[in-house]
Amino acid sequence: MAVAQWLAHVFTEVSRAIERAFFGQSQFRITTSAFNTAATIDNGVQAKLALAEVRTQLSRDFNIELSWPILLELKAPPAQGWKAMVYNPEGNMARHQVVDFKGNSAHQMWVKPGLTRGRFKSLVAHELVHAFQREASFLTQNLSLREGMARWVEFHFLKGSAEADRLLKLKHYTFGRSIESILEFESKSGRQATLQWLRSQG
Repeated sequence: MAVAQWLAHVFTEVSRAIERAFFGQSQFRITTSAFNTAATIDNGVQAKLALAEVRTQLSRDFNIELSWPILLELKAPPAQGWKAMVYNPEGNMARHQVVDFKGNSAHQMWVKPGLTRGRFKSLVAHELVHAFQREASFLTQNLSLREGMARWVEFHFLKGSAEADRLLKLKHYTFGRSIESILEFESKSGRQATLQWLRSQG
């Protein structure tokens, strides 16, 4: 095992132990460029740094702030049924659920390793939107807008790339038309009004 990978493993295990013991998340920083600027996310240290970057951008650009701990694991999400694979194959790359953490709610997230940095961050942003929806208790009954909002934020993280164009070509109603309606609302009313509108949808 290369020295950098070994160090990453050690830092990951230590930080995870501290996270689970105290906060459910860590605020440590590693400035080694191999971790900060890696083209792909292949270990827990890179994943934690990317998560911190995404949270900063979500706060700055979308006023999305999370209060509950985030338990991020760099591994493929647990398998779902065949229908989920047909209708949402990207669910095999990232997933979010709410779990109990020492008697309180926490966000459990799985993200597949080996993704490009941009793709990884866009998927983390997508799942953190779902986490925010759970914390703030909105769009609980509107699956289309709930998923559409997550795709909308994901689109902005990918904007200017082929991946962003692909999101706009999704055909399934829940994953396709909803993002189009949100983008149309944003173009007419601005981002803050769009966020307020989404939060008013129940």
